[in-house]
Amino acid sequence: MAKYFPLEMIDAMRTNETFDDYYEHQVNCGLIPADYTAEEYLQFIFSRDFFNPNYNGRYKALNDFCLYDKRANRALLSGVKMSDLKMRRTEWQDYMGECPCLREWTKYKLVYKIDNDFFHEIKYTQKLSCTFDALTHMPSKDMYFDLSDVENIDPFMGAFVHIETVGRLVTIATYMVTNEFTIFSYYGEYNFEQLNELEADFNGLPKTDFVARNHSPYMDFTELKTMKEEDHRTEVVIAIMQVLMFLSVDSGDISESPITKNTYKPSSAIKNKFSEIMMWDVGVRYGKAIKLAQKEALDYVAKENTKNINNASRKPIRPHVRRAHWQRYHVGVGRAEIRTNWIPPVYVCGNHEVSVVIHTIKK
Repeated sequence: MAKYFPLEMIDAMRTNETFDDYYEHQVNCGLIPADYTAEEYLQFIFSRDFFNPNYNGRYKALNDFCLYDKRANRALLSGVKMSDLKMRRTEWQDYMGECPCLREWTKYKLVYKIDNDFFHEIKYTQKLSCTFDALTHMPSKDMYFDLSDVENIDPFMGAFVHIETVGRLVTIATYMVTNEFTIFSYYGEYNFEQLNELEADFNGLPKTDFVARNHSPYMDFTELKTMKEEDHRTEVVIAIMQVLMFLSVDSGDISESPITKNTYKPSSAIKNKFSEIMMWDVGVRYGKAIKLAQKEALDYVAKENTKNINNASRKPIRPHVRRAHWQRYHVGVGRAEIRTNWIPPVYVCGNHEVSVVIHTIKK
């Protein structure tokens, strides 16, 4: 039996000796202090201090190395000019952040397995707004999105997601993985210094200095590998942002997976075994309801079209979909508390509406 994919990928990455000894190597080189912590390290990498020439804190040696070491920049950031500070910062952030983020996931191995029909609906959800509270109150800072059941997104198998908060700056690092053990890194930096909420633009992502970078295979950081436009990277990242918001609210369709319910045995020693996986199913009941609604809508249209063939004076039915959207409700004392709900799509066939409804299952 094949090993569960994210565990198999971590095993493959461990063939690179720097994965397990990542921090020790930098300590030995004098780049980071011996009393480092992984949390502190990642906070620096995803902070405004990283690549700031005036930074003079605990990680000054690492910062100066990335800023000024020409040999390292030529070797690791092939094709990027030393004068292009913004590009070098994002590339170094990618280089320095990927391994630690994946290492952090191995500590708890939280997995969200996404339903296919739900995935393909939620990526089109409208009126997405990211709030500081939503992004900083996720179930975990590190998670893996299992997309193995999602169709038509080849070659992607899933995505590791790391959320880092430094002050009012929230960074979402998304590492999309393929069955060839290739990682494509996407970073979204959400600055809440002025606002508590960032509205989405036309493509479903918050208005921000969003940076998308296609990464090389993990074993070779210098070779950039491009993929065709139809590789679905953008729509997968959009869907992941939507699912993150779905996880942050009381959605009613997140349940412990029966696959790991009886196998989960957390261990203080990381063994990279399936028994360490805690898996949650996301959108399963919505997915089933969406599929049933789609079928009912198609059946209705087919019947109406049959009628129209025999009645030339009637206009043909023009079905459409009222897209899913986010809706805010003011509740509680003085209606001061804001509750966010995901409103599923509605399939409209002429004057006939088919709503997606899920029923609460009593535990």
